Amino acid sequence: DGDRLGTVAAIGSAGTTYPIRIRATDGDGLWFEEDFVLAVDAALPPTGITLSAGSIASSLPPGALVGQLGTVDGNSGDLHSYTLANGAGDNDNSLFVIAGAELRLASAVPAGRSSLLLRVATTDLSGATFEAPFALEVSDPSVRIRKDAG
Repeated sequence: DGDRLGTVAAIGSAGTTYPIRIRATDGDGLWFEEDFVLAVDAALPPTGITLSAGSIASSLPPGALVGQLGTVDGNSGDLHSYTLANGAGDNDNSLFVIAGAELRLASAVPAGRSSLLLRVATTDLSGATFEAPFALEVSDPSVRIRKDAG
């Protein structure tokens, strides 16, 4: 995969080490090799989910980006997937879709709403999951606040 190192067989348990040699070859046939020791870390579950947005404009069109999702995980190199989850705080899940780590609006924000509630799950490469509810404040972009000098 270019910049990713994979395995052809199951890896050992946490604490197992593997000596490897990596060779890079350029277009002219010149190469460089280096030896590494890879250590298997214990699979730690995700412990939190972050959302880059705390509010949403009431006029945001369907398909628009609401915010970026992130995961708090003790395994710094872990990869995560995201889904909308059922449970406490999932009241407005049907208004959203998740594409990769992007939370997007699936349909128009209902009129008169002051907040939207959704619940998100994150899953890491080991299959461990974490879920969290989020509340997004709905702002009305037609309201302008001006502070007069003086």
